[in-house]
Formats: sequence, C-alpha cells, structure tokens
Amino acid sequence: MFFRKLRDSSKILVIIVVIAFALGGTLYGITAIFGPDDPHVPQDWSTDIIEGYGPDDPLLTVDGEVVKLREFHNIMMEYSAYLHHLAPQDLMEFQNEVIEFLVERVVMLQEANRRGIEVEISDEEVQEIIDSYLQDMDMTMEEFERNVRAAGDSMAEVRERVRHALWERQLVFALEDDVKAEVEVSEEEILHAFEQAHVRDIFVKFSEHGEDEARERIEEAQEKLEENVEFFQVAKEYSDSPLGEKGGDMGNINRDSNVHPLIIEYAFEIPEGSFSEIFVTDEGYHIIKVVDRVEGDDPFYEEARHELEWEIWQEKSEVHYQAWLDTLTDDVEMEFHIPSLGGYFWYSRGEYEKARSLLEEASEEDPDNHLLLPLLADTRHQLGETDRAMELYEKALEKFPGEWEVHFMYAYFLRRVGMYEGAGEQLEKVVDLRSHDYSIMLQTLRFLQGMGLDEQAEEVKVIVHELEVEMGYRQRDDDSEIIPEDFELEDVE
Repeated sequence: MFFRKLRDSSKILVIIVVIAFALGGTLYGITAIFGPDDPHVPQDWSTDIIEGYGPDDPLLTVDGEVVKLREFHNIMMEYSAYLHHLAPQDLMEFQNEVIEFLVERVVMLQEANRRGIEVEISDEEVQEIIDSYLQDMDMTMEEFERNVRAAGDSMAEVRERVRHALWERQLVFALEDDVKAEVEVSEEEILHAFEQAHVRDIFVKFSEHGEDEARERIEEAQEKLEENVEFFQVAKEYSDSPLGEKGGDMGNINRDSNVHPLIIEYAFEIPEGSFSEIFVTDEGYHIIKVVDRVEGDDPFYEEARHELEWEIWQEKSEVHYQAWLDTLTDDVEMEFHIPSLGGYFWYSRGEYEKARSLLEEASEEDPDNHLLLPLLADTRHQLGETDRAMELYEKALEKFPGEWEVHFMYAYFLRRVGMYEGAGEQLEKVVDLRSHDYSIMLQTLRFLQGMGLDEQAEEVKVIVHELEVEMGYRQRDDDSEIIPEDFELEDVE
C-alpha cells in the first residue's frame, strides 16, 4: 500500500500529483524535452503494460467521465525510481492503487459538484506549487520555462492547468470538511471523556485455582476488607493479576477504557472510597475499590470541556469520513479501455469474471507480454477451471521459457493443487534464471521450505548465504538461521 500511505501523509506527493495533472503532455514527453541524460529525468520504468497507447487514450470511464492515460502515466513517472525495485506483481498492485486514487478523485469531484461546493485559487497559491515543484526537482524557473517552450507549451497554459489541479485538490478538501461537519458531539460524550476513576482491583483467576477454589479465595479477600484491612494489602495477598504486586492499582480509567465493562460500571457507580461486591467475569472473580473519582461537578470541567469536545470531534469525524470514503465507490460504474490494466485490477480484487474477459483481450492485443498468460491462467483456476489453467501455464512456459516470473507463478499454482514435485522443478528454473537476485532467492527458499522440499531448500540456502556475504549482511562463517521457524508459505503470496 505504498502509494496510498504516501499520498495520505506526504505534502510532497500533493505537489507531485498537482503538477503531474497540470503539466499533462509536458510530463508525458519529459524524456524528449530534457534529453535522456538530463539529471531532471527519472530513469525509464517498464511501460510494457501500456505499450501501444498514447497520452490522450482513455484509461477508464468512471460514472460516465473519462480518465485519460496521461493522468495515470504522469503519476507513475514521478515514482519511476521507486518502481525499478518492485517485483512485477508489486508493480501492478502499485498501478492499482494509482487507479483507485484516480477513481476516488473523479467520484469525489462529482460529489462536491452535487453538493454545490465552490473554491477559488489565487495566483500566489499557483506560484507556491510551482516553486515547490522546482525545488523538489532542483530546477530553476528559467530551466522550467525553457523546457515548457520546448514542449510547444506556454507558461500561461501551465499556470492555468496548475490552477485547475489545485482547484480540484481544494474542492476535495472542502468536501472532506463538509462530510466531517455532519458529526456532532453530545454533552454526554464530553462528560464521559472527562470523568475518571482511580481504581484498585483484586482479581482471582479461574485458570489459577479452578472455579470453586477461586470463589473461596475471593470470599476470604472480601472478609479481610470488611475487617478494615487495607485494600492494597489484600490485593497483594490474593490477586492473581500482575497488578497485585502494586496493590491492584489500575490507575485512572474512564468509560472508554479497554477494561471489562463490569469494572467500568462499578467504577462509576459505587461511592468514592468504597469497594464493590464480588462480581464475576469470564476469567475469574473481582472486587474493585474506587480510590477517588473526578466527575462532572468538578470545577475544572468547564475549563476542559471545549478541548475535550474538539478531541472527540476529531476522532469521530475521521472515523465518519473514512467510513463514508470506503463506501463512496461501492456503486461506481467502471469501464476499462486498456485491457491489461483493467484485467489485473479486477484480478487482484477477486472479480475473476471481469478479469477473465479483459485478460483474454489483453493477451491477444499484447502477445509478447509474458505476465498476461499466467495471470489469465490463475484467473481460470480461481474460476474452477483447473485443467484450462494448466494448459495456459504450459503455453506460457513454451512461449516464455526465460522469464522467471512465469516459472514462479506456475510453481505457486502447482503447490496449490498439491503437485509439490512439479512446483520444485519450476523453482529450479527460477534459480537457474535469477540466482544473482537476493530477494527472489529468499522468496524461493521460503517457498521450498514451506512445501517441505528440504534438500532443494538447502541448495538455495547456500546461494542466499553467499549473496548475503557479498552484500555485507553476514560474515562468511556465520551459520545463523536465515528463515524464522514460524514461517508460513502464505508469506510469499
């Protein structure tokens, strides 16, 4: 979830996305503008997945609105250095997150328009974004203007596109504020957040004594309390909780504390300074004492209530907004116009029928893309067509014998249908093709160990060990275990 996490927390990403949308064709042709050796140009990333499509071709239609490929491509280009290090399936998942971002953007702008939300963008805000972008790219305004002109564009047009992209961004923020404004905080919620009780607890566990003996023990503790023995001394003697050594001191709790509801109930019900009757939970018997309590009649309440109200509202409004956002795209109609991107999007979301037709179209449209046939094969397997899946995997192996991903994906399929020996044979091919790649060898080692193919795993372990030595991860005579004992095969999925 790299892209989603970064876009939610990074100011730089906001600048990148705004500029990416604004510069449009300028960024799409960035290599031609700057030249392939210019330091401002990211290294090329693999564009096989969109081979044959141009910047103005539609990527997908969202509720009747077209999203162009340039919007997707511009964001991907900004992350090209990072994408170099991703495995193919991770790259495609990254692409999916970008697509989800674009879909959310369309739907949120439509919703903002439906609500009649309006925003204005000043010239100063436009310039601030451009300045931030130039600083991030280590570029002067003169260099930027020169390259814009070289692309056949003008700064006036770029500024207007930046203004529009900023307008979209601010509109989304205003929509977020509008949704959060639906949240209200009651006086009872504020009061509950303010109230606190300092509690001590005697806890006798069933697991330590059995139910009958535990009952006898808690009754003995109760008798001592009634004889006016100090609560903390009784707790030290009778409580099975680690807090018993501290006299059962639970500290301050409020009505939302992560403790048993009965403890909270008694903490705010019995008089301050008194102890409760014996009560039982799933794990044992309790007696609690309320050492002291802060309630709504405290003189500090009025001073604290506004800050508490703000804190409660912030927490509730964020939960409300995320819940609203999660359901926003539930009923959205999406139509992909680039089969390969659409096929993997639906495949990774478990929509295998939608994925199947798009992947079939993509494999015919781009027969040299070695990932499409294995993805189609696995889609067929997910739909219960195991024999057809096997045929497609065999076809992919025949056509792409030198692509390690094909062998690895086939091995995973064979493992799932219980053909461990065949899976091991495919992983041998992966080793032959990628024995220099530490990450892939580590995945292969885990895969083999997960299937119990120990002899083959030991051979790969030697390779992993040597690669770790080369990278300085360990000394050559260090035989410490590489793989944790609790490893499960699902970790490589």
